[in-house]
Amino acid sequence: MNTNKQKEISKRTIFPIETKVEIIKKHENNKTKTELAKEYCVNPSTISTTKTKILELYDKNLVEKPRCIKSVVKSNLPVYYRSENKAWMDRALLTEWLAKWNKQLQAEKRKIILFLDNFSGHKISEDKYENIKIVCFPANCTAKLQPLDKGIKHSFKVKYRTEIAREKLNAIEHGSTIPTVDALSAIYKIKRALNSITPKTIQNCFRKSGFKSDLFIELDNDDEFNDNDKQYREITIYSEKMNFDKFEYINIDQDLPASGILTDQEINDSIKQKDKIDEERESDSESEATEEIQK
Repeated sequence: MNTNKQKEISKRTIFPIETKVEIIKKHENNKTKTELAKEYCVNPSTISTTKTKILELYDKNLVEKPRCIKSVVKSNLPVYYRSENKAWMDRALLTEWLAKWNKQLQAEKRKIILFLDNFSGHKISEDKYENIKIVCFPANCTAKLQPLDKGIKHSFKVKYRTEIAREKLNAIEHGSTIPTVDALSAIYKIKRALNSITPKTIQNCFRKSGFKSDLFIELDNDDEFNDNDKQYREITIYSEKMNFDKFEYINIDQDLPASGILTDQEINDSIKQKDKIDEERESDSESEATEEIQK
């Protein structure tokens, strides 16, 4: 390679991905490659040859770290922030989160039982976590046995959406710009809403799911009733002033899927795994019975 060509290459500008996307979009809006080459000092051929790859990378970056938190250190956020293209929970995310939580529990010298729904994203190795005992609800029983569905999720939604409505109404009344809810503000609202769910609400939801009352420490009921009553009074005021149905608003994402549907292969693998476990248990029982007879 001659010296002049080496100098030319060394002078080429390396654009951030946002600029590359900007170039592609201008080209899609009928700006010619020649015009773009002059404007950005790029090789016209690169605009079309790398288009798909750049757009895919850009979308991936937006999911993993939206613009509003690009300058934020993930470890400084009040939640454990991870992303998934469809905003679903999957095995990789669950495994990573459990490993981190298990280390935290070990440091605190605590052991817990974690109840999970029975779906593909929760099909993980249950013996990897010394301080977490994983118990999955039987298939098709979530509606009856899941404490989250007995009022915990609803309490969270009321608190979270009440804060959003409060912000919007305050902006309207003061004549200021109505705030948008981006990923960063949503993260802090989620944390505040979760932290404000009372222990009594959680206990009562476990009781409604059939967990025995003697498992719980008795708490004062007044905190729960006063808290729920206050939240509903507040969201009722906002719904009347801004003319929206509070129940539709609170449950707006009721039917939004949070996980994928099991494929035929996953169903088959699950059945095979269950059969294998049953066989191992039967084998262990037979061995124990043989040892007893020999004694």
